[in-house]
Amino acid sequence: MFLLCSTAGRTQFNQPDYQPRFGVLAGVQISNIVTSGNFSFTPLSSYHFGALVEFPLFDYYSLVAPQIIYSRQGYKQLANSLTNSVDTTTNLDFLNFPVDFKFYIYKGLALEPTIYIGFIIHSEKIFLDKLHTPQPENVTSNNVEIMGAGVLKNFDYGLGLGLSYNFKFGLFGRIKFYFGGQNIFPDRNGLPAGKTENFQLSIGYLFKNKK
Repeated sequence: MFLLCSTAGRTQFNQPDYQPRFGVLAGVQISNIVTSGNFSFTPLSSYHFGALVEFPLFDYYSLVAPQIIYSRQGYKQLANSLTNSVDTTTNLDFLNFPVDFKFYIYKGLALEPTIYIGFIIHSEKIFLDKLHTPQPENVTSNNVEIMGAGVLKNFDYGLGLGLSYNFKFGLFGRIKFYFGGQNIFPDRNGLPAGKTENFQLSIGYLFKNKK
């Protein structure tokens, strides 16, 4: 009887914790719009932050959802001799909702395939002078057009792939690449498709559950 109780107690003590864990994260990123045409944009460096819940389902697999990530994405367009335009920076403030399928491959190291949807909640095109100083009177807000063909779409979706590492005390880091599946350019003849790309470096913390 003592041996049976001891074994049962040890099994219960060693049982993995499958309780959901709330977490926060923040980081830096490089984003761009990739086109199928003969022109290209310059990547934009910026930041992101958000919150998430990780649901451990097995010893080696977790579902990270829901997540809500604020992400300042966009692109830069440099002046050229053909248009005589000035340099511009286009900021696209996204609210993204990723779902990570987290497979632990070695201790705290995990592979993270991802699907996501996102919404542009604010956008602006900033015109820069020759000294690259923003000109407040030349800011187009929430009505950003592309090549004079219409306003950008405000919905995006796509896939992602990344690696993360969870430390036992709650801290985690991850690296992830997102590539959009939606053409966010207006549907106009002669206008190439434009899809988002975003490379992120993040650090975060998963809070411990109260026993």
